[in-house]
Amino acid sequence: MKFIFGLAVLLLSAGSALGDVFTVAGREIHVPAPEGFVPVTEAMPQVKRLTDRMADPMNDTLAFYISTDIEPAARAGELPALGRYFILKVNKKLRDHTMGAAEFSSVKSAIKQQNQKIFEEIRSKIPGYMETIGQGVQKEFDVSFAMTISQMVPMEPHWEVADAMAYSMFINYGMTVEGQSSSSVVAATSTFMNPAGSLLFLYAYGDKDELEWTRSASATWANQIRELNAPPPAKSAGGAGFDWSRFGGKVVVGAVIGALVGLVGGLVFRKKKADVQPRR
Repeated sequence: MKFIFGLAVLLLSAGSALGDVFTVAGREIHVPAPEGFVPVTEAMPQVKRLTDRMADPMNDTLAFYISTDIEPAARAGELPALGRYFILKVNKKLRDHTMGAAEFSSVKSAIKQQNQKIFEEIRSKIPGYMETIGQGVQKEFDVSFAMTISQMVPMEPHWEVADAMAYSMFINYGMTVEGQSSSSVVAATSTFMNPAGSLLFLYAYGDKDELEWTRSASATWANQIRELNAPPPAKSAGGAGFDWSRFGGKVVVGAVIGALVGLVGGLVFRKKKADVQPRR
């Protein structure tokens, strides 16, 4: 009996170390939760409701990770301020595409050469996304809400290996909630990587003074994923007709939409807190 119990514990520990399994491009990809974070589930109804509402028009969210510090509140049905968090995404049109090592190398080169141009092109599309999300937030959480982006500051890639590359940005948001205007700056690091030929987007978010944390935490997480999965194949398969010149824009949109989740969550949290405080 002790042997069986010990074996069960060992298997559970091994499963935890391997993380969750996602099927991308017809293969299973193992993704562990970042250290100190847990995936959002149906057992966290208000946080799940928020993350579901903030849909990305170009990418599918595979997982959203919040700090273990706020996990009890999330499981109790509350919507706590998120603070630091991570998101794992896959592009809708590339979910069935197997990306070879050579093709991934070409994509990385294009991103490095066109990063500033990509940001300028995507900037004109952001207002439409923001308006749609704002309307959804108003309806879902009964909050008078509007948001704009006043500035995006992209940086050059700071971390690169054969099957992954990362760059950071500051995003300056302007918000109007219940007639009150304010602004906020978010630090974000975007990592796109190619475990076993399955293209994934990783995002890490923090306050404006936490840029270095988003970078180091992203690199640690990406390396954990690399260790658990096979390297990409030499040749690509699928993806016919995809406009690779627009690939970088899809990464940027994913980052911008992801940053909104934390901001909106914080706004709703403060509104609910204010609503329950006794009036004098």
